[in-house]
Amino acid sequence: MTRARLVLMTSLLVSAACGAPAPAEQHPVAPPAPVVAPVAAPTSTAAPDPPAAPPPLVVRFHREVEAKVISIALERPPHAAALGADAAWIHDARGWREGRLPASARRGPRPALSVFYGRDDRIRVVGSRPGGAVYLRWLPSGFSAAGKEIGKLADLKGALVAVLGTADPEIVCRPGDICIVKRRTGWTMMAAPADIARVTLGDGVGWAVAGRRLLRLGAGWESAGAEGTWSAADALFATRDRAWIVETDGGRIHAFDGAAWSVAASPIDRPRALWGARPDALWLAGEGGLAFFDGRVWRRVADAPAPLAAVAGRSADDVWIGGDPGLFRIERGE
Repeated sequence: MTRARLVLMTSLLVSAACGAPAPAEQHPVAPPAPVVAPVAAPTSTAAPDPPAAPPPLVVRFHREVEAKVISIALERPPHAAALGADAAWIHDARGWREGRLPASARRGPRPALSVFYGRDDRIRVVGSRPGGAVYLRWLPSGFSAAGKEIGKLADLKGALVAVLGTADPEIVCRPGDICIVKRRTGWTMMAAPADIARVTLGDGVGWAVAGRRLLRLGAGWESAGAEGTWSAADALFATRDRAWIVETDGGRIHAFDGAAWSVAASPIDRPRALWGARPDALWLAGEGGLAFFDGRVWRRVADAPAPLAAVAGRSADDVWIGGDPGLFRIERGE
């Protein structure tokens, strides 16, 4: 074989070897993606937002007396009176005048006194102080003791719990002794519970608080409903068939609807007194100011003077408040 032919055959063999298909390249295969179930958004456990507080009630305040007031008495205009720690202010057709309380009525650290009108349109200051009771009548010459007006209680021993005024009846009680019920047709006497602490008149019906019992006046004092849950009955207000008790330290209002009690937190700090022309027109006064109940919700009163201790009225449009800043008439406005 010639050398040329040998070279040619060798070239053909190399070409054949080089032209053989190469083995397929091995690529790694990715594993299948995991199936992920959708995750629900976490449920919030936060408490829902409380309902928005109703807007404050806007009224105007007209100051009548610029001195501390603890009790208010109103009769038909122009008769109005306010009691302070050591004096009373009396309004009639001639305007306001001041009468100093006798030293005997101011004895002790905190006398529990209230002011009322009598049926002669002269005010009385009634209550208790350390060492005995107080019963004063205002005369043109000033205050004088008038215990004889209350018969068997004239010695003024112990304490007096009373509600006076031009409406029937007037009620004067000595706890643990007797209550005198003074009607224009005559007087009635009945036993006074030892723990009687408040009496009031609601549309001609007498009401009282003795301990945790609410009492209504009939032939005697009769229980009205179940016992209450207050620690102290600091104020009592009533209409003919309903009653409210204010608890200052507990900050609660206890309402009796004629059958059962309901209890609500006070809308103001340390409530002290309540008055209303109707169950859907109540005013609450206290150290935290003033609030109004319209039958559905309580509304704080904007820019009310404070602290307050008393509220009274002749009608829904004739309401007065009193406290450390003085005595004020309220004029409604929105």
